[in-house]
Amino acid sequence: MILSLALAVFLAFSVFSLKIPFTHASSGAIINEDGSISPEGSSLVTANKVTYTLTGDIEYGYIEVKRDNVEIDGAGHKISGSDHGGVMISGKSGVKIKNLIITTCEYGVELNNACPKTTITGNNITRNHSAGIRIYSSGADISITGNKISNNGEGIDISAGGPYTIADNNFAGDVGGMGIFIANTDHARISNNLFTDCGLYCGSSNTNLVVQNNVVNGKPLVYLEAASGKVIDNAGQVILVNSGNNTIENLLFARQYIGVSLFGCQGITIRGCTFKDNHYGLFLADSSSNTFFNNNLVNNYFSLQLSSSPNNKFYHNSFIDVTADQNSANSWDNGYPLGGNYWATYHGQDVKSGPNQDQPGSDGIGDTEFTKSATVVDKYPLMRPAASATNAAPTPTASMDPQSSSPENQPPQSDNILLIIGGAVVAIIVVAGTVVYFVFIAGGHTSGTGGVGATANGRSGGAGGTGGSVVQDRPSGQEVQNARELLTKQQREEIEEWRSTIQELINQSNDLSVQIATRQTAIEQFTSQANSLHNRAVQLMSNPDTMAKGKALEEQAQRSEQQAAAYKQQIIQLNSERKENFEYIEGCTEALQSILQQTQTQTNATNNQT
Repeated sequence: MILSLALAVFLAFSVFSLKIPFTHASSGAIINEDGSISPEGSSLVTANKVTYTLTGDIEYGYIEVKRDNVEIDGAGHKISGSDHGGVMISGKSGVKIKNLIITTCEYGVELNNACPKTTITGNNITRNHSAGIRIYSSGADISITGNKISNNGEGIDISAGGPYTIADNNFAGDVGGMGIFIANTDHARISNNLFTDCGLYCGSSNTNLVVQNNVVNGKPLVYLEAASGKVIDNAGQVILVNSGNNTIENLLFARQYIGVSLFGCQGITIRGCTFKDNHYGLFLADSSSNTFFNNNLVNNYFSLQLSSSPNNKFYHNSFIDVTADQNSANSWDNGYPLGGNYWATYHGQDVKSGPNQDQPGSDGIGDTEFTKSATVVDKYPLMRPAASATNAAPTPTASMDPQSSSPENQPPQSDNILLIIGGAVVAIIVVAGTVVYFVFIAGGHTSGTGGVGATANGRSGGAGGTGGSVVQDRPSGQEVQNARELLTKQQREEIEEWRSTIQELINQSNDLSVQIATRQTAIEQFTSQANSLHNRAVQLMSNPDTMAKGKALEEQAQRSEQQAAAYKQQIIQLNSERKENFEYIEGCTEALQSILQQTQTQTNATNNQT
């Protein structure tokens, strides 16, 4: 069978300018300003009004701190289910939080209104809805060290203040790939952290930011400011700020929020890289005159985001989706005949060639330009991926296309069309994957039609015709030559013409299958995103204090649903085009068989005369 086959939307969607006051819909324990604990009899105890220790789990609750210079020792116990933070501090200083498990809260730890000299260390902060740690409104001299932070909405969300020390933490699998979001800070040090299936987002709004000795998915996190002349060929994530004339090459960026970020950069070359399963593959802000070629962008939520980043050049890349604002007019091809990029959403045909695509014959370039928006126009879109990324992801397979099982989406049932014509000519057409193979061999004394015994992809074909044999191996060069000598020049030309037509149709069908598969992957991603956002929105809108945030998330969920619906409509159209191709292939095959039968008749007549 022919082989069958997707600035952030909101870069800080959980960062809001509205301060949310603490409310106590959940139960818990409060450390009062005088050092007492309320309510009495909670599982939080103290002997000296300095160190407070948990003696049991707090379910559907929290600890709120209203006293300076205290230490909370979780002693391995758990806080879960809070409507806001598992531990909440507002405007207090000198608080230390350690040895806690904090899970399924809105935030694991929530700091508001400065909270200077806060230390968060040795905790397991996991599966909290919006963020593991949220610091809002000018945090100061805060240390976050030695924590395990995993599977939260974001790992750490910092939107102001400083200085900060974020070191020796283990981040894993935070939703959307955002291990750390940090913006609008002064004097922050991020060092010796381990990121697995997530990474770091830090914009150009930070000052005096030091990022060093961090690892993303087993490779270095490369962060450079004002750097030039660098070749970056070993990295799990790259962030360049106000830099120029650097090269990023032959790397895999996977399973994080942004693979490569450029802030205020010029003269950067990115080539031969694969961006896979990220929220954004590439993100550019205020960056121009950069070049991107031979990159493979696969299954990212968005392949590329451009913000105020004009005059960049993109060619020979493979894109699923691109977003660009109206201030980002760029070049999306490298002229003719080199061509532009491969776009999963391109539906054009390739029957013409030449700079104006008005000459006969295909050339691997679409006959019409690809237009996504006013600022994304590729004059020479490629019909097939051209990226030669060293770490290229595998081509999507038939199992990725759930619609392929329905009868209307089925290609011809046999991988191989075997025509065994009696007399002196046997013709075999093998359709396996993207290959069409024709041979003509002498011999055989009876005619029949059947499938090749073992196809290219391992499935069994049908038996040969009555009295005939099933041919599995290529014939010898002499056998081919003997057969071809039996054909007239005109017949050879006709056979070659039909062979070329069938091959072109199969190439087009395979391109359509790839496009279907990439869209199906995108549908799954958008649908999953919509469901997650909708569930969170319902929870938030049930509380008047978080109603606005819930509405914003619900709007984002609706946009994701609309994207999924649009891709579904595209799949319907692509399946229709693919079905037409399959029908045409069958027609061409019948025509080819007719030519071969004519040859058989001529051969029989010659044999009779002899």
